Amino acid sequence: MSSKMNLDEQEFDDDNELRDDASIGRAMRASLFVLFLLACIGGGVAYVLTRPDPPPPVRKTALAEVKVRAAPTADIPVVPFADITEESGITFVHNNGATGDKLLPETM
Repeated sequence: MSSKMNLDEQEFDDDNELRDDASIGRAMRASLFVLFLLACIGGGVAYVLTRPDPPPPVRKTALAEVKVRAAPTADIPVVPFADITEESGITFVHNNGATGDKLLPETM
């Protein structure tokens, strides 16, 4: 019998397979734990190196006194308006389209 065997010829032991699966599972869990620790430590180091400086302390100062200004007085001019549409011959009546459906042209 040769020292090299084909996979078809090799006999597998169920107990060895289960032990191999268990050791692979333990290695996987250990690897995940180590990766988790490295991520936590790396995140902590990154935070310490990149954190912003603390804000300066708040200085309390006295508030300035509020002075109320007097409202300016203004004389509103009186302008007389007169309706001269009939005298000038204007007979146009505007219809703004406010009745019925409100369509897009009316909103524009």
